[in-house]
Amino acid sequence: MFTIVFATILVLTFSFGGIIHAADFENTNSGTNRNPPIITSLSEGGRVIWMQLGEIAPSFDIIIDGVNTTTQYRTSSLIQTVEGGTCFIIQAIYDDELLNSNEVCFDPEPTTESEPTTESEPTTKPEQTTESEPAPESEIKFIPVREPPVITSITEGKQISWMQEGEIAESFDIIVDGEDTDVQYRTSSFTQKVESGNCFIVQAVYDDELLNSNEVCFDPEPEQNLLLNPCPPGKTLIAVFPFCVTEPGLEEIESPQNEFDRFGIIHLYPTEGRIFESHWDEGGPRTLHFQDRDPIDSELVIQGRNPEVVIDGKGIATMQGEIKGHVANPRIHVFDEEREKTWENTEITVYLKRGHEFQPLSYAGLNLNSRSEHQDAHLDPENGQSYSGRFTYFGKTEFVKEVIHGGLYANADTQRYSWNTSNGQMPFNQWVGIKLITYDLPNGNVKLELYMDLTDGLEGGDWKKTNEFIDDGNWEGRIFEDPATSVWIKNDGLGAAKYKNFSVREIIPPQ
Repeated sequence: MFTIVFATILVLTFSFGGIIHAADFENTNSGTNRNPPIITSLSEGGRVIWMQLGEIAPSFDIIIDGVNTTTQYRTSSLIQTVEGGTCFIIQAIYDDELLNSNEVCFDPEPTTESEPTTESEPTTKPEQTTESEPAPESEIKFIPVREPPVITSITEGKQISWMQEGEIAESFDIIVDGEDTDVQYRTSSFTQKVESGNCFIVQAVYDDELLNSNEVCFDPEPEQNLLLNPCPPGKTLIAVFPFCVTEPGLEEIESPQNEFDRFGIIHLYPTEGRIFESHWDEGGPRTLHFQDRDPIDSELVIQGRNPEVVIDGKGIATMQGEIKGHVANPRIHVFDEEREKTWENTEITVYLKRGHEFQPLSYAGLNLNSRSEHQDAHLDPENGQSYSGRFTYFGKTEFVKEVIHGGLYANADTQRYSWNTSNGQMPFNQWVGIKLITYDLPNGNVKLELYMDLTDGLEGGDWKKTNEFIDDGNWEGRIFEDPATSVWIKNDGLGAAKYKNFSVREIIPPQ
């Protein structure tokens, strides 16, 4: 099966078996800002869609079943329709270099039925039973979603590239300096070159709706940009690509008291109740697999599909994704084996260093979950309940509510965050801290808060609030107001990522 992800809450599975093979999507450029293409979707009619961050190649070839079709399917677009074949690679063609994408394969002889999958389920059959299986088809509730485009890069020659999650628009227009150019630059691709202008918006055109992207402003004198930062209010200059990106403000936060955990990371809310702090710096090297509990931290248990977590005994846990050619969706849970304890109002903290991805999933990244019974979702899909807070690699900070595992997810208050990198993505090999705080309000509602630290915990961390949301009963499903058994980390589509300074505390919520 090949799974096409519609945002983070709609997944359609077609019966032609897409299997993503090995590929590391870490920056592998040759001294310039060039990156391999990434195949993002494949339709039943053979339409292949890909994205490329950084310098867009002048043209692309399609490698089908190991054979380069050269000019047969050569295109300057980021989309192409092919006939026949099982396995596909996109080859970016530069004057002095060729860069190959990930490989995507499908089975041209589908089975008679296809099981629905979720955003957190891989497209290959697992070798072992996981902590949760998809719900029966009759219980699945899909929520169609259309997402606005997101401009991902612009070159000095004003070649604009973008991506879109969810239902892909049939065509896109370019708004230049506030004026819709209509058919002049209309395209069904994900890239377009314009001749003039400074500020650009990509408009997704549906039969009954128009959706606008973020606005990107370009100055032909980037060195002056870097000195004067000419971006209008509410926009931020990205250093390598000279453009301005709208992003949410980061709210400064101060700890109400000088409390620190065993790693020297400051507490944002005072502690009251249960505490978990990882001890990955004790006990020597060890490797944990499915259902293994850490012999040093007995409440830490590994779940998910084909998981592997390697603890170095010096404070770092490496969460492995692709294991021996199989897609893995590892999770690190914290709950007691007897299931006698619960977590209520919590402050969850962890640091991640991005390594590489096995699948280019739009929702992959730092992902923390609270108020959860996910550890028992295989017994009842409704046990999959969780509040999730995440920073995606591709620049979103958002909350997701899992109501029914394998059946019902709902997003809330997605904000765009532009990482200060050349492509706007979360950087590789840099420690990024995240806190998810969950607590009850006096009126019975539940508040979620997300914080980020980019100092690697220096002097406790420089924690800034990036998003918050209140579940007041109008979000999909009921309010998760009761204490729950587990909190957990996940990272789907993972190749490998490093984690450290993982802690969970029950807190005194503000009044």
